[in-house]
This record gives sequence, C-alpha cells and structure tokens, in this order.
Amino acid sequence: MKVLSRKILDEYCRKHSDAKTHLDSWYYEVENEEWKNPHDVKTRFAKASIIGGKLIVFDIKGGNYRLVVKAAYNSQKIVIKWFGTHKEYDKLDLKQWK
Repeated sequence: MKVLSRKILDEYCRKHSDAKTHLDSWYYEVENEEWKNPHDVKTRFAKASIIGGKLIVFDIKGGNYRLVVKAAYNSQKIVIKWFGTHKEYDKLDLKQWK
C-alpha cells in the first residue's frame, strides 16, 4: 500500500513525539502490504477497526493514540485522515470521512 500524506504523519510526530517510533513502524509495515479488502487489514492488524469498509482506525502505542486512514484497495493507496490521543478520538465525528 502506498501511504499518502507522509508529511502529515511527520507533523503529528512533532506534536506527539512519544508516538514517533510507533508511527514509523506502522508506516513501514503498511508500505509493504498489499491489501485487497478489509479482511486483509484485519489479518495483519487484528485490533484495527474497519468502518464502512474503507475507513480504518489503528491503535498506536498500545492504544494511547488512534490513527484514522482511508483505504483505496483497488489503487493500493492509504490517505492519512487524522491522528491523536484516544481522548481526542472519542470526540471525532468519523462520518465526515466515510
């Protein structure tokens, strides 16, 4: 999968420096994946939440943070939508990205 918006991840890492190593690991793992559907995501990241088929929420750093992405399985691309603390995530309206 090609992760678009790496720049956004770097900005989040500056704000949440304790998550940098975990975000970098996630990025390099996902860049080497070829997901064809949500099942492929769940096979690799069992704790990921799939919302509406294309929106994926990953736990980062043991659940301290959430990463929201949108997957385009046909084109093998992932777009970073949001990253923040679990508490901030609870206030999000995910419908805006479906």
